[in-house]
Amino acid sequence: MREGGRNSFSPLDAMNYRVLSSDDGLGIAEIGTVCLVVWRAPVIATRFERQRLALQRVVERCPGRAGFVCVIESGVPVPDDEFRRASIDLVGSHGDQLKCVVCVIEGSGFRAAATRSVLSGMALLLPRRGFEFRITATVDAAAPVLEQYCEGVTGLSLIYAHRDVRSGLAGAGGHLSGAG
Repeated sequence: MREGGRNSFSPLDAMNYRVLSSDDGLGIAEIGTVCLVVWRAPVIATRFERQRLALQRVVERCPGRAGFVCVIESGVPVPDDEFRRASIDLVGSHGDQLKCVVCVIEGSGFRAAATRSVLSGMALLLPRRGFEFRITATVDAAAPVLEQYCEGVTGLSLIYAHRDVRSGLAGAGGHLSGAG
């Protein structure tokens, strides 16, 4: 984190990310000390395990400084009870090593509102946490929170990483080399 607790912008910061994978309905990137996951398909065990390993990797690399952004695209169904509990356990197990967690529930209308409601309920079940927790409707709205609590991430790098992950999910998929 730079002076004053906020990141200052450098054109190079926009390229400070790596897309790790973008296939099978789940995209994953690292932006500075942040793990970004984008869900385009329903939660199943193999996808959830990829998310778990990605977050674990960032937490191990950046203990006490890690951030987690989970983007759920419009139309993705609410996970079943097993995966809601697993998500609580996942974040709770890293709680003392996380600086912030931001869940982005994209879309509008009843489905998005229902997903936000379920997520709010899940947050209440988290063990006492020492990290910032937010729910937003857009990736843009997540940027100021990440810039405040995490290192090596700017709004622009978050937007570019999200764009590239989504682009990979829209294509044939597969592993991507990323920008960073």
